[in-house]
Amino acid sequence: MKSETTTTAGPPAPDSIAGRAVLRRGLSRHTGSRVGRISIWGCWLLAVICVGWTATVSGFQMTVLGTAMVFAAASIGVGLQLKTLKLLSLAQGAMLGIGAYGQLILTGLYHWDFLSALVVSVLIAAVVGIVLGMASVRVCTHYYILLTAAVQAIGAACMSGLVSLTGGAQGASTPGTVSLLGLHLDSIKQLSILAAVVAVVAALLADVIYRTALGRRMIAAGSSPILARASGASPVAANIWGNVLMAVFGAVAGAVYAPLVGYLGPAEFSLGMSITCVLVGVVSTRVSFSLAIVAAVLLQELTQQLSDVGSVSGVIYGGIIVLVGTGLALGAGRSFGWSSGLFGSANPGAGALDSAVVSK
Repeated sequence: MKSETTTTAGPPAPDSIAGRAVLRRGLSRHTGSRVGRISIWGCWLLAVICVGWTATVSGFQMTVLGTAMVFAAASIGVGLQLKTLKLLSLAQGAMLGIGAYGQLILTGLYHWDFLSALVVSVLIAAVVGIVLGMASVRVCTHYYILLTAAVQAIGAACMSGLVSLTGGAQGASTPGTVSLLGLHLDSIKQLSILAAVVAVVAALLADVIYRTALGRRMIAAGSSPILARASGASPVAANIWGNVLMAVFGAVAGAVYAPLVGYLGPAEFSLGMSITCVLVGVVSTRVSFSLAIVAAVLLQELTQQLSDVGSVSGVIYGGIIVLVGTGLALGAGRSFGWSSGLFGSANPGAGALDSAVVSK
């Protein structure tokens, strides 16, 4: 009588048709909108209203809204990384600083044009992103947060310590003009509109990347190494891409921020700015990345309204940020399958997606 042996089916071969079909089934719930196209178009409608508001106001209000657009563009990079790789970065303030001080140094001291300085800033930020991406494969979620906080601290120290280049703690004035594609932008209105265009392009690009093959590989790497291997994707490459995109979004936003405000100081690119980017980035993970534009504008308006309250404005603002941030973080954690909360595990959601691969 022949004995029967029981074998456990492993994941399908990475390059097989079955393996790719499993990947599509495993990721369909992540790439599809849960609330439908109506909600996505609604988010974009709100974003367009905010952009239109930025183009119609004048004076100091325009600078406030233009700054909100810069924060939105940088926060979208954080949101894209969080939504795909499930990694939370506290280094976006440093990435903004790379872009902003790149403009200050290269255009102000060495008289480069805006695009050339932007390219150099993006390359520097990309190198930092590569280092973070390689490290993110080796460390769990909460250690990655500490790592990015350390990068943020190093960036702040460089901005304060390189006095001959950055002006140190006293700061320095930046060229208030941008020459781009034959256009000479030198007014607050023109620069604010440029910031709004950058924010819209960032949201569109993030929405597109999230639904491309690269986005699916990043989702697979963030959810389960087994699922990533089943798709033929390299978890290391996907993590590097996610971190590079986060850094590049921040550097581009910083490059626009420098001429908009006209003056830079290291205090502007503190850990507090990184936390603000995280808060807006978490909002952008809901439905559409265009929500970051709406959230950034509301946050900036809240800051301006509280400035009239007096000495307790900081306490009120901090309390609102804590309450809203905690609620959003818990909601995002449930959406991403993090049963233990925002910082629950090194590989959140892996169990559900691993079982989807193995069971098929």
